[in-house]
Amino acid sequence: DIAISVEHVSKVYRLYDKPVDRLKESLHPLRKKYHRDFHALDDVSFEVKKGETVGIIGQNGSGKSTLLKIITGVLTPSCGQVRVNGRVSALLELGTGFNPELSGIENVYFSGTVMGYTREEMDARLDEILAFADIGEFVRQPVKTYSSGMFVRLAFAVATAVEPEILIVDEALAVGDINFQFKCYARFERLKKAGKTILFVTHAVDTVKQYCDRAIFLQGGTVSQDGAPSSVVDAYLKAMRKIQSSMDEKEIVVAGAAQGSSGIRPFEQTMWYNKDENRYGDRKIEFIGVSITDNHGDEKKEFEVGEFLNISILIKSGCNSGRVDFGFGYRTVKGLDVYVYNGSRQYQDCSIQDIHEGALYQIQIKQKVLLVPGEYSLSFALISYPGDEPVFHDMRYNVCMLRVVSDGRQYAGVFQDDS
Repeated sequence: DIAISVEHVSKVYRLYDKPVDRLKESLHPLRKKYHRDFHALDDVSFEVKKGETVGIIGQNGSGKSTLLKIITGVLTPSCGQVRVNGRVSALLELGTGFNPELSGIENVYFSGTVMGYTREEMDARLDEILAFADIGEFVRQPVKTYSSGMFVRLAFAVATAVEPEILIVDEALAVGDINFQFKCYARFERLKKAGKTILFVTHAVDTVKQYCDRAIFLQGGTVSQDGAPSSVVDAYLKAMRKIQSSMDEKEIVVAGAAQGSSGIRPFEQTMWYNKDENRYGDRKIEFIGVSITDNHGDEKKEFEVGEFLNISILIKSGCNSGRVDFGFGYRTVKGLDVYVYNGSRQYQDCSIQDIHEGALYQIQIKQKVLLVPGEYSLSFALISYPGDEPVFHDMRYNVCMLRVVSDGRQYAGVFQDDS
């Protein structure tokens, strides 16, 4: 059942300050070291099951591309072992696998030969490859004349048309246009339904949450987290923002705290609260209470499509600040963000202009529910911009759980157009 097994893999490079140091080290009678070791990968272990789609995320230099090159055999590990069970088709960084002097068609046959296909087998796939790549007469020109987008179109068409058992892709789709990306992800879905194994590196975290069964977060050459895409992506975003989480218990006082705040209770005391929420930030300004009601003022957890939903949020400040932006969004149970409401970019009424220490602020939102039936979570954010970089005060992901039910009609997609 295992398609890819990575066992205690490390990749160490020797770094020299000057080119001559390499010669000095090789000739030194006492084997003096002139280099320092750089661990691109350090004791990485994981398995990918057959039919699983796994996304690998991490900042630049975390070892993602090195890992894929080791899995595909382009690089050898310094130690450890990789086992691959199945025919692999790989789309690595631009320039890998194609001969720039050959034409596009010649490279199609060249790639097929490398992967073990006969010319007759590639003949049978040629029309499909050319139609998917859609680069016109350029397919007869040398690949060295291609733009990066044309190169990727042809490379992806070849890599997926040969029906691999394992498809490995390294961030190559980022250079394609939006129409081509739609075609690529449609093919991803086809390969998934066919039970193929897909392993790919990307910085597009929404793609990971939407298409992957699992995600792996690489940090500093090691596996920082491996698990459900939504939680792994949250950990990745938290690390990228270099936020120190403050999870100390605080006394929360809500009743009578602000005019018009009746009915607002601490999140933990509401029917919507999700104890598995992901929360971080410096908490100098924080969310302390919420109320969610229908248009009649009744609290409930289930709303019909087209019904009005009212959200009241109570915010407490522990510092003085300038403008603070409030935002919220809906997520599906698979972690896909389907709607984001951001004060800094869309609705200035969700920006509090002057924040004073010890003060309480209330934000009320009235919104028509146009999401299709399903389970959704609500996430909230408080962000200020004292300098060039944002300061994240209170980020509460998946803190409230809601259910949207049908009003009797049939729906598909994510949003229902009620106009």
